[in-house]
Amino acid sequence: MKIKKSPWISVFFLQTIFACSQYKQQMDPLKVATPPPVEAATAVTVTNPAFTDGQQEATFGMVLLHGLNMDTREMKALTTALSERYKENILIINSLVREDWNSVDYSIDQQAEMVYKEIVDYLQAHNKDSSSFQLFILGQSQGGVVATRIAELYKQKLNLLGFITHNAPLQGVDVLTRGPFDLLKLCNRAKKGLNIIGTKVDWDLFNLITLATSARWLCPIADCFGYKKLTGARDIFPNSSCMTAVRHYLRNNQQSDAVPGLLIGGYQNDYNRLFKHDIEQYKIEQYIEANKDRDTINEEVNQAIRKLNHDVATFLTGDADGLHDHVVPLKSQLCRGDSLEDLTHIGTQPYQIDMPGNQNITCFVIKDITHCTTLSPVAEKKINKESMMDPHRMLPVLFEFIDKKLEQARVDQSSDC
Repeated sequence: MKIKKSPWISVFFLQTIFACSQYKQQMDPLKVATPPPVEAATAVTVTNPAFTDGQQEATFGMVLLHGLNMDTREMKALTTALSERYKENILIINSLVREDWNSVDYSIDQQAEMVYKEIVDYLQAHNKDSSSFQLFILGQSQGGVVATRIAELYKQKLNLLGFITHNAPLQGVDVLTRGPFDLLKLCNRAKKGLNIIGTKVDWDLFNLITLATSARWLCPIADCFGYKKLTGARDIFPNSSCMTAVRHYLRNNQQSDAVPGLLIGGYQNDYNRLFKHDIEQYKIEQYIEANKDRDTINEEVNQAIRKLNHDVATFLTGDADGLHDHVVPLKSQLCRGDSLEDLTHIGTQPYQIDMPGNQNITCFVIKDITHCTTLSPVAEKKINKESMMDPHRMLPVLFEFIDKKLEQARVDQSSDC
């Protein structure tokens, strides 16, 4: 499909980077309406399909925040899992106010305010006091950044028992700083490995990266004239003021009233594990067509895949050995730096690590999970693996966090009586 060179196409690149859902990839950015002002965007109705009869009985709530340029359908798997686990005890607020364009154009802090107002309105509609009703807030990808800001900015106004981030870019996304020549370099270096797995670099990304790079320089100029665009996307650039604020909150150990946090990160940066069948099929074809012995072919193919892993990791993280979920570096998901331990040895079960200097934050890493079912920067090559938007292994970690915080709140309430 030939992509039109529209100014809006840079948003398509950002949406691909953070969202990656099949039903959103077909959206025509030229037909998307200009977002309403914040006041209109925060107006709330009570027709959210996440609500079910009997939720007046709920004893606590869970706010779900989708990723950049997405909608509530992204959170369907989590909505179902939470409903089955906690039944009528949970009030699920699958946030509507950030859907589609709003999460792109409004800043992270504006989105946090919008969600806060939405929470208050929903709780009032269900006869709940927003200052006392027990709440958790969970965000995927960009939604996790919004959840973190809500935990800091509205902890005095909401009774937040905890916030959860899931594959969230808590220190930004390195690939957003790449330019078109970086993609050309990747194409040249990784060509053989991509050919082995039956794909190539997504050349549509060349135009998209070029326009996204232009937007990175032009949008600040447009801001001076009051024409603010892509603010929500720009807030997730590494070293933005938003990322600085998020890091300060998560790594600051002086906050006695900080909201407990659960950071769930994941990685899968081994193409040999993702496309084992394709690689073995390629080897068989080479046995037949090439006049080489099996050991030679095996070594050549394995070396090409190792090189592909390193080249893509460099493109996405800046480090040939950097771990990532094909969008967000693992270090960013955990708000960590170079001191992060080597996590390549972990098994299939969620692996717990500490947040240095902050006992309020619990971190888990899950191996072999991707951000979505399509892999950046690979051209149309879908995978049938566990992804952020259809998680399984994170659920026990999530449920344990919720149960512990609810029990602690019950104990605290009993001691106050």
